[in-house]
Amino acid sequence: MCEGISGYKEQGNEEFRKGNYLKAAAAYTKGLKDDSQNAVLYSNRSASLLKLNKVTKALADAEQCIACRPDWEKGYFRKACVLEAMDRLEEAQAAYQKADQLNPGSQEVAIRLRGVNKQLRSRPATNGKAAINGTSAASAAAPTSGVIRSDADYEAAQATKAAGEPIASSSERIQDFEEEMLDLVAEKMKHKFAEVEPHVHFLAGRKQADGSEESGQVQIRSAFDSPEMLQNCMSFLRKYAIDTEAHAACAIVPKHMIAYPQVWKKTKWPCGLGDGCFVQVEAPKYRKVYFVQQHGKKPGKPVEISESFKLLEALFR
Repeated sequence: MCEGISGYKEQGNEEFRKGNYLKAAAAYTKGLKDDSQNAVLYSNRSASLLKLNKVTKALADAEQCIACRPDWEKGYFRKACVLEAMDRLEEAQAAYQKADQLNPGSQEVAIRLRGVNKQLRSRPATNGKAAINGTSAASAAAPTSGVIRSDADYEAAQATKAAGEPIASSSERIQDFEEEMLDLVAEKMKHKFAEVEPHVHFLAGRKQADGSEESGQVQIRSAFDSPEMLQNCMSFLRKYAIDTEAHAACAIVPKHMIAYPQVWKKTKWPCGLGDGCFVQVEAPKYRKVYFVQQHGKKPGKPVEISESFKLLEALFR
């Protein structure tokens, strides 16, 4: 039995160390019922939710942590980690910088800040090479975490490739992944929709060596430039799915970045002429296709559309 807030915190910390992030989040939630202004519990739950890829909820907890203790760097650090996972790198950089100002001696903050600075410096030179070319990167064992934008990214991430226990696949896990991806799209479209780029998230089928679960993300910026580019991209993505033993994948693609295939020109397209994002969820014997239309600066509700409007062929055989 847990005794008070400290007991729930310790229980959550123990479950987190074991890689049981859902149980960890549940323990922190129980503690917050007793103390709704506990910044430490919000911080810890944010970290757990991020591990579960529940980025919207993780970001909300990070913001609540900051509201409770605005002079504590951990809230800004948690916020930055979530923003980085959402590929909102400029905002992540600003949050890391604030954390660094509040605690200049934190090596954890300094390392992550250097990492996001490096990503921002390299961004103009990247063009989704790994996913498009499918050359050296596709022939290597795939990592399961981090954003893959180039062959160099792929090779650098080899040390973090999956090496732990397999994760049991279930329809519930895939449905949770699908819901989180739709939440993620909504968040991305609320903030700088013009900067959203085509990418694919993978639901890992094996834990990391340390017992944690990490999702992979592959940038496919040029995949929809031509039929040839898309074919090369598909070869790489299928290889990546095999290497990571992925259970599912989700492609997020802004309509305005698609030169091919322009599926909205088919008959019975249900979503009008406006811009938005395609969301395609793939798993063995499973596919869902959505379109989220952009209304001014706000996204609309996801509309499930026919598989005839899919952008990618089957990733899982």
